[in-house]
Amino acid sequence: MKSSLEYLRAAKIEELAAELKAQGYQVVVDPNGADAEFDLVARKADRKLIIEVTHQGALSKTLEKVRRLRTQSRDQGDFDFRLVVVNPPREVGAEVEGIKDVLCNHLAKNLPSKLAELAARTVVENVALVEIDQLDVSRSGIHVAGKGVVDVRFDSNGVQGDKVSGTDGLPFAFDVTLDPNLQLRQVHRIDIDTSSYDD
Repeated sequence: MKSSLEYLRAAKIEELAAELKAQGYQVVVDPNGADAEFDLVARKADRKLIIEVTHQGALSKTLEKVRRLRTQSRDQGDFDFRLVVVNPPREVGAEVEGIKDVLCNHLAKNLPSKLAELAARTVVENVALVEIDQLDVSRSGIHVAGKGVVDVRFDSNGVQGDKVSGTDGLPFAFDVTLDPNLQLRQVHRIDIDTSSYDD
């Protein structure tokens, strides 16, 4: 399984290949033969470009390989050697005090029809694992969007035909605005994923 840094590195190689092709280069990613150790080789007319892509965390470990690749590429003739270092985007953690309770209370009082249709009695018990994707603070309010998991208890009360019973955690996405006191001002969107219960 690839790590996120390996995916980032692969995406950069793909991006570089597309850019060079747009500039008229013939591009080979992960070439064979004498160029097998390089990530990317590009040729246009009499120009040859060799590229090695690594990430910041692996740079110190790959310095010896880079020196060897520079020497190897120099021995192969007239070309340019480039080392491209990619860095993961910095993650910014954001939290809004009480957002889980705000969302839980709203869902409990305004049960979405998607949930109500699953059983005769549906109770929202908790909201957990909230991740904030967007947070905008302005005079008009605090706009918060993200995703989480809502814990729901389904009680059939003996009614036949209910799709589900028991307790389950369902993923959901939300987009809301809070007032300066962190109380719910407006719900723009709350989408609960009930697809696991689709026939």
